[in-house]
Amino acid sequence: MRLRDFLDAEHALASDEDSWRGVAEEVGKESGFERERLAADRGRRAKAVHAWLDRLRRSSSVGGPALPGEAMVQAYGSIGALALFLGLLVGILTTQGALWTTSGTPINVWQFLGLMVFLQIGLLLATLAVGLWAKARGQAWIGGLGRALQGTHRWLWSRKTSAAGVGFSDQSHADAMRETSRVERWIWLGFTQRFAVAFNLGAVLTFGARLFFSELQFGWSATPEVFEPTLLQDVVAVLAAPWAWALPAEWVPSESFLAATRWDVLSGSFADSSVGGNGWWRFLWMTLLVWGLLPRLVLWMYTTHARRRELARLPWSHRGYQRLFTLMQPSVPGPTGSANPTPAPPAPAPETFTSSSATRPVILWGDWANRCPASIRSGAATPFAFLGIGDAELPHAGCGKPEVDYQALTAIETAGAGARIEEVWILVEAGEAPDRRLTRFLQELRRVVGREVPLQVLPLEYRADTTDAKQASAEPWPAPSARDLEIWQRTLGRLDDHHLHVFRPHSGGMS
Repeated sequence: MRLRDFLDAEHALASDEDSWRGVAEEVGKESGFERERLAADRGRRAKAVHAWLDRLRRSSSVGGPALPGEAMVQAYGSIGALALFLGLLVGILTTQGALWTTSGTPINVWQFLGLMVFLQIGLLLATLAVGLWAKARGQAWIGGLGRALQGTHRWLWSRKTSAAGVGFSDQSHADAMRETSRVERWIWLGFTQRFAVAFNLGAVLTFGARLFFSELQFGWSATPEVFEPTLLQDVVAVLAAPWAWALPAEWVPSESFLAATRWDVLSGSFADSSVGGNGWWRFLWMTLLVWGLLPRLVLWMYTTHARRRELARLPWSHRGYQRLFTLMQPSVPGPTGSANPTPAPPAPAPETFTSSSATRPVILWGDWANRCPASIRSGAATPFAFLGIGDAELPHAGCGKPEVDYQALTAIETAGAGARIEEVWILVEAGEAPDRRLTRFLQELRRVVGREVPLQVLPLEYRADTTDAKQASAEPWPAPSARDLEIWQRTLGRLDDHHLHVFRPHSGGMS
């Protein structure tokens, strides 16, 4: 999927649900997407999102919600071109400054190396250090300037969407932009490397042009006596190591050449007047190529690859997409209908599907764990029917005993060791407000299953009078009230877990 599709999807999901809900339901009815298949296969989720976006874009031409993906991609292209231009300009001007000298005085080698080589190596090492530090903390690899630019770009996005008449809350916008940052960070880091590549390209071209049109004399001098030729020779040996084995000897200044080109300020001449300082150009030009242009070019290529890889690895599973997939499901047990829900229409192109290598565990929490008898865990009308869960033993939690919660976490961890966990369902009593014990449990559960496994919280009313399998198969399970749903969504939304989804009913399903 392309960057435009990703940006459009994130924008649409952050906007008012009424603007895209009908399109999602239509796509679900026509395509016959099945919940189990969408949970198991990232490719199917991407296919469902793509089908939804195609329909949404067609609707935008007749008054539907406007999608800014194409304009955002074009803006990124313009920023990248600006980075190249500015980098080239700064590189030319900086190189001119590094090559500046007064009449009759050679260009100081230490000055040139310090400005054009040592400073760049320091910035490169700092960039890599920040990247490793950010990775160790699980944060985005992007500096303070990049964050400022990123924030400006997001503000422009907000203004564009507001001008188009599509408004969304600050919280939903923050959720969308948090997911977008996974891709966006590589885009902005790529801009910095574009600038660096253009800077070094401008430096190499400027240096070459000055060599072609004039004879450049280089020398070195330093007031402290500790700066003997041996110190400079060590520096030269380190910098020339990448090419010393492949190029002729004149591309690496010798110790005798270094001693001869030391500039005596008092006499205004080289230590050895028979040796000219123009022999430095080969070494200095190679340092620009090897220590300036080449590393930045490699890093730019890596950021481009990382951006494409991040797009290809998107799980399409955070709570916005889970809500989208819920609206695409035409077959969900309802609270007021018969025990046999309306079947979903068959998919246009049936595919062979097996989930033998994956699992979708369910946890009973609170009232459901304390009062739900094992005899009603099967049957068409139970809450587990549409989950595809059979008669397996379901972990209990929230029973007032910490050891029971620990056993539930251990059971999920054991299930994940034997098969890939696609999603985890937590069945809760809708009338019970989520408390601190549940939020702590969800945080521990997140640690067990990983950052991107969807946690589906399913609030349903528990019917105390439903005590046997016969009555359970005849009476459906009531959906939660709008007030209860609002409480669950608001409370769990504070956990800042973008893959924690409170399952809500919709007009085509449970309500």
